[in-house]
Amino acid sequence: MRKNTLIHCGNLFLGLFLLCILATNIEFNSTVANMTFPFLVLVAAHLSCKRFTPKTKGRLFFYLPSFLCGYGFYILGCILVLLSFMGAFFWFSEESHKVKIQTCYSPNKIEYCEAYHYPVGAYSGGSGRLRVYVINKFVSFLRKEVFYEPKSYIWIEDDTSDEDTSFKYVTWDTNSTIQIYPAGQSITINVHSVELYKGVILLTSIAYAIVLLIYLIIHTKV
Repeated sequence: MRKNTLIHCGNLFLGLFLLCILATNIEFNSTVANMTFPFLVLVAAHLSCKRFTPKTKGRLFFYLPSFLCGYGFYILGCILVLLSFMGAFFWFSEESHKVKIQTCYSPNKIEYCEAYHYPVGAYSGGSGRLRVYVINKFVSFLRKEVFYEPKSYIWIEDDTSDEDTSFKYVTWDTNSTIQIYPAGQSITINVHSVELYKGVILLTSIAYAIVLLIYLIIHTKV
């Protein structure tokens, strides 16, 4: 029973972690990892639920986040591709041609910002899109998107390198705030705040947590 409980709780953690990745501005520091992690969570959930553990009453509650978030991620992706095939093609083109335009460290050297330029060609205004991520050097496999600009006016030269310090798009004010300068304006951002992309996902996770808590109270031997 203890082994089953560990497997159930491990899958619950993976499902809730996937929910956090999908619902907030926190993600893996790799596009490939962001695309494949939901699939790995689904595989782990199916194997654990059907092969590694016997049927126990209420075990589905431990796997709901994995199933709902995993299948929901890929179903939504398929719908978006069907609705706009060219949009999916442009997204792939932007990801494959993105350029890192700046890297700067916080005053305490624990976190650093990375600014990326995504060229969009002639189908959108400006020169491309801009994204700014914050990464903790001790948890470097995760990043947090703190700023997104859909229409930028920064022109990247062919000889621009990651070490180029002439271009200053991001500067650190303190260990928790940065200054970003889009279109000549200054924006202050708290890099330690977590943003929720969809309120519905948050409400769903809260409702699930309440149901699971009630279940654990009633079935203390699980």
